[in-house]
Amino acid sequence: MKSKTKIEANLGLATELISDLVLVIRADGTILDTNTTPLKKYGFTKSEIVGKKITDASFMPLESKKVVLQNLSQRLQGKEIAPYEIMLLTKSKEELYFEVSGSLTEVDGKKVVFAILKDITERKRVEDALRESEERFRDIAENALEWIWEVDANGKYTYANPAVEKILGYKPEERLGKYFYDTFLPEKREQLKKAAFEAFTKKQAFREFINPNVHKNGEVVWLSTSGVPILDNRGNLLGYRGADIDITERKQAEEALRKSEEAYRGWLDNL
Repeated sequence: MKSKTKIEANLGLATELISDLVLVIRADGTILDTNTTPLKKYGFTKSEIVGKKITDASFMPLESKKVVLQNLSQRLQGKEIAPYEIMLLTKSKEELYFEVSGSLTEVDGKKVVFAILKDITERKRVEDALRESEERFRDIAENALEWIWEVDANGKYTYANPAVEKILGYKPEERLGKYFYDTFLPEKREQLKKAAFEAFTKKQAFREFINPNVHKNGEVVWLSTSGVPILDNRGNLLGYRGADIDITERKQAEEALRKSEEAYRGWLDNL
């Protein structure tokens, strides 16, 4: 029976310890060995991988080959290499993403690299979905007529869309780091601030919170504010996300109607 080489013995130990794909790569880029269990998941047999050079590997796109060879060269020179990401193809040409780490060692007096490839495809998909969701939110928010905002748990703005300039006269960057209650009408500020933070304390969503604000030019602007809490996975309050609608014209119309009704009642009382 043929005895195992040092490479096979070391690789066998690695296979017992981890479920990630392991490649043993020689200085010239030849794959000397690999563990078999992960390969089955990707549709390959060991004979289709071992003995192939990185440059000839059908499961590795050109860009990934360049990245692997560049990092292989640096590692063989004794340089510390941070984990990096590459894309590989399954036998059915499905794209999968891996985080590559490894170590330089000597086997039979020759330098080889033990590369450990951790499948991060699902993580990448989640990250991509999250990024697309954030981009979608930004696209909608940047073009909305409502003032869309986010504040932290202390009430400081962390985001404001461009509509704030049309509504209150401030550019978005002028509101960042400022408290949401800074623009409240001074004589109403403490009352409104207290009511708002009651919702914060209870981590409650709120709708149509009516509040008078002072425009940058000094005019009074009435806003209808709605918001929902932003919580972490433990239920801790991180802040609020919401929108403001300018209802100044409506409030002015209501006030004009009120005064008209009072004048009419006064006229009737004097008949």
